[in-house]
Amino acid sequence: MTAQRAITEEATAAVPVGRLATWQVAAAGALLACYFILALTAVAEKCTTFDEPYHLAGGYTYWKFGDFRIHPENGNLPQRWAALPLLFGDYQFSSLDDQSWRTSLKESIAPRFLYLMGNEADDILRRGRAMIAVLGVVLGALVFGWTRRLLGLTAAFISLTLYVFCPTLLANGALATSDMTAALFFTAAVACLWSVLHRVTWQKVFLSALVMAGLFVAKFSAPMIIIVGALLVGVQIASRQPLIVSWGKTACQIHARRRRLLAHLAVLGIHAIVVWIVIWACYNFRYEMFHPAMTAVDSSGEQPVVVDTMQPSWDTLLENDGSVIDQFIVTSRELHFLPEAYLYGFAYARYFAQGRQAFLNGEFSTTGWPQFFPYCLLVKTPLTLLILLVLAMIAIWNSWQTTDDRSPRQHRARMIAGLYRAAPLWSLFLVYWAFAITSHLNIGHRHLLPTYPAMIILAGGSALWLSRLVAGKAIKSSSTSAPEDSQPGNGSTNWLNSRRHPALALISLGCVGLFVLESLWQWPNYLTYFNQSIGGQKYAYRHLVDSSLDWGQDLPALGKWLTDQGLDKSPNKVYLSYFGMGSPKYYGIDATWLPSGAALAEVVPKRFDEGTYCISATMLQSAYTAFPRRWNPGYEKVYQQLRANLINYNRTGNDPLARQRFLDQSGGQDGVSQMITSFHTASFARLCSYLRGREPDAEINYSILIYRLSRADLQRILEGPPSELTTEPPAATGKTR
Repeated sequence: MTAQRAITEEATAAVPVGRLATWQVAAAGALLACYFILALTAVAEKCTTFDEPYHLAGGYTYWKFGDFRIHPENGNLPQRWAALPLLFGDYQFSSLDDQSWRTSLKESIAPRFLYLMGNEADDILRRGRAMIAVLGVVLGALVFGWTRRLLGLTAAFISLTLYVFCPTLLANGALATSDMTAALFFTAAVACLWSVLHRVTWQKVFLSALVMAGLFVAKFSAPMIIIVGALLVGVQIASRQPLIVSWGKTACQIHARRRRLLAHLAVLGIHAIVVWIVIWACYNFRYEMFHPAMTAVDSSGEQPVVVDTMQPSWDTLLENDGSVIDQFIVTSRELHFLPEAYLYGFAYARYFAQGRQAFLNGEFSTTGWPQFFPYCLLVKTPLTLLILLVLAMIAIWNSWQTTDDRSPRQHRARMIAGLYRAAPLWSLFLVYWAFAITSHLNIGHRHLLPTYPAMIILAGGSALWLSRLVAGKAIKSSSTSAPEDSQPGNGSTNWLNSRRHPALALISLGCVGLFVLESLWQWPNYLTYFNQSIGGQKYAYRHLVDSSLDWGQDLPALGKWLTDQGLDKSPNKVYLSYFGMGSPKYYGIDATWLPSGAALAEVVPKRFDEGTYCISATMLQSAYTAFPRRWNPGYEKVYQQLRANLINYNRTGNDPLARQRFLDQSGGQDGVSQMITSFHTASFARLCSYLRGREPDAEINYSILIYRLSRADLQRILEGPPSELTTEPPAATGKTR
């Protein structure tokens, strides 16, 4: 046998995959059912997260009105899928003559749909979330099947267990957003593409193209799959693996690299055509974003004028920087190559990905940090999963070296074979992480979701340490796999002693057990999960905010806490700064509003008073306010100037002439109102700068911080020297959500 032939045979070798026994199917089904139940029950008592109203309202209008103005930037497919059950309910929606609808103000339309139109918000959420949880189950089944083919049945059950109880996958697995949909289609797309690169049948090509199309209408980060696909084609061409083309009972093998490349390009061309058709289908085969066109008669009463507008406008989104992407969007608009809503959503996602205000460990940036996503992975992934990944990598490496033939050539063949068979996983992982590290969009750990299935599949390799001894020798495994299953050897005193590496086998099983226990202990607060590397969740708000911790989900828990504390009947003593899209009143919270990142926030008060201050972690860190970063001399100067102006304004209260002079100098009553609002915003920022250095009196699921403040506290905070003062310059204003 030549070396090349040995490598070829190793590469084509796979774990024998027969039919699963009934009990194995039942066990896998039970685990997937467990995932579905855990994911849904974990969010049963949570209000809407920040993005869910956009997805649900957007999907509803896509189906109901055939109009695509609401949230086109976040994938048509997941919004349609989540909103599908809403078509079978009787829900009220804003008038299509409403100014918010005409001007595409999703920030107004979406929360009104859930909370202000007489609809049952919890019912809408339950329906939409259940649909996304179904996709989570499908992804879990894919993880199980892929791991089984790659690493064996034992590894498949370990991977499925890790998937079912993974806090990250449970946190996002039943939220009506696009993140779980993207994770499913990224994983499925690379799996299907890798399969069709080795065997071409019309069924495989159609399925692969359809899955690829699903990815392109699920998330606008989909184009990175082009790089992954090119990498996989390169890997297949570099190998000696033939391409098998089948049609009916006829099959042929293509060995020449040039011919394989031409065949691959033809298959990818079919993929591109199917993707293009599916995109048009999702937008009703219509170019225009708005439907029907709404017009109004101008002042002369003669010419109708279109009053529907986008927010923001095309001119804002197109930066005209001469880039290839910019030119593609412009040309596609001119030629009507793709639907307007799809192009607009792509341009929107690209524009806001260039810079967004972000928070990390007390620092702020509008362009992000290379270490943001690695840090998220390290602090929001259970340590036991990271340990299992390391054990799996060592076990796989060890399996490449442990052969009867100690020839280095054979070892190399096994290694190349293992890497070849796992090419879709590491290709997706490397390409996705390259984009993540260079991304300026550092607003949430959830953006790493597509990489978790690959990690979990590979973590299943820790099952290799469970291989047993037979007659003093370990059962051999394939190049990267463990056996499907084996019976205990004769004469074994116990299970552990029959393992080749009993200590590592025990560590692997112990990590899986601890992983499951930690997940169950964390329920239902999976979104706020942080591992022990930062001391757990208590101080998580000092490290990450937004969708990594506080996505507006805990209004129901806050309402219950206020009731338990007897504060539900004292609205004048409760102050709320909320980051999210939920309605406090809907959840029984009657509080005085502070500056908030909330769509349904009401007019804020003109002064602070003693009471209980409930502040979302994202608002506490001033992540999306006019005063990001730590308090600094620039902020203090602005605050003192506003305070002096307000004092002068109040002094004119008994002198009409002086009051009028002040109004004239300040831009009239509107100018004074703006001054008062700005002062209150600055005062709240100064308050938060103080509270960041103080232990909260209570925490609501770690996402909302509670502080009890007296009048003396407030006087010291607002009139005394600032407790948090740095020499950092004020942050530049960045694009906000």
